Amino acid sequence: MNARVPIYEGDGLLREALENAARKPAAERRAESPIEAFDPASEEIRAIERRAREMRAEVAAGMFSRFFGKVFGALGRWFERAHQRDIERYLSKATDNADLERRLREVERTGHADLLGSHR
Repeated sequence: MNARVPIYEGDGLLREALENAARKPAAERRAESPIEAFDPASEEIRAIERRAREMRAEVAAGMFSRFFGKVFGALGRWFERAHQRDIERYLSKATDNADLERRLREVERTGHADLLGSHR
């Protein structure tokens, strides 16, 4: 991004450059136009642009990290709920109390349900 200096009537920088140019002798005025009198590539402007780029980068990084943090957090919660539903579905297929207790121990031990149903 380039820092643009507004050029309109009443602009302090433009008015000052025009006044300085008007005070110079005619020979010097031809050599240097009022626009050249104001050097937009000055060190101050470059420092401002550099700091603005740094600030934009910081803001963009923060926005991206918050965005992806929310997306991955939502995905993680969705997978956790899906896993919980699978476990509840597995436990609901128990035929009696003994089968339910065996299934509960299996889920506690392994952390997941035997969804293929090899234990019946």
